[in-house]
Amino acid sequence: MSGGEIVTGQDIYAYGLDSNFQWQNDTTHRFTIVGRGDRFTIYTNDTLIGEINLSVTPPQPYIPAPPVLPVDINDTQAMEKYRQKKEEYDDVVNQMRANYQARVDAYLNADMVFEKGFISFVVVSESGRTACHFDDAWLYDFSKNYEPYVSVYLA
Repeated sequence: MSGGEIVTGQDIYAYGLDSNFQWQNDTTHRFTIVGRGDRFTIYTNDTLIGEINLSVTPPQPYIPAPPVLPVDINDTQAMEKYRQKKEEYDDVVNQMRANYQARVDAYLNADMVFEKGFISFVVVSESGRTACHFDDAWLYDFSKNYEPYVSVYLA
């Protein structure tokens, strides 16, 4: 962030990358971010799901595959379930694309020089589909060779 605005980063979705990740409520995940220099690696449940490099324009987000069309397209119940899933998928993908464009615009206009030792820790949930509860969150000084750890409980 710079001047209170998000400058860079990217949307990283564990779904489809971490086989143990479940997006539904009442699931628990271990969320870890490791920062070294201008790079941050992101893990869920000890599975690498992405990397953020602050020195380059944010990359296009990973967009998961759309829901699969039912085998029998004449099955009205199956088609209605598919339509609902596809509508939700399209909403999420459109939001991901809008977030990406906003980050690119901010990145191109931001001061990317951070003072040595500058660090912040923010946790945000904005899916609107799950209620997230973040618990047991720590921020460690990497120079002491600690591993950062954030436990995320989706309630």
